[in-house]
Amino acid sequence: MPAPEPLKGRRVAASAAALDDAHWPPGALVLRLAPDEVLVVGDGPLDVDDSHAIIEDDSTFSSLEFSIVDARSVLASLCDWEPPTAIPSLSQGLIAALPVKVWFEQDRILVIVPTPYAHELEERLR
Repeated sequence: MPAPEPLKGRRVAASAAALDDAHWPPGALVLRLAPDEVLVVGDGPLDVDDSHAIIEDDSTFSSLEFSIVDARSVLASLCDWEPPTAIPSLSQGLIAALPVKVWFEQDRILVIVPTPYAHELEERLR
């Protein structure tokens, strides 16, 4: 069972059009939380063309990484929603009755949880 790791990123609030056209750091994980909000995990400059954009450091989340094989069993037993079929993809919902965001890739998933719930999620996944 993976241990929760702090997830350090930057939260960007801007117009949906500006986020659609933004240039993100190479290799950054860009999670679209809402049409006008992203969480960018990774270092490097952000280029968002919106004079009203708000860009702030965000360390309010922790993450647990699972292989896709381990993730399938976790999701099947502790999640009442279907994983997305399109990959990569971000989903939001409950796992083990705790609010999470889940980033799905071909070979892994990243379960992102508000840090105050991270150890509780870890316990519930055991």
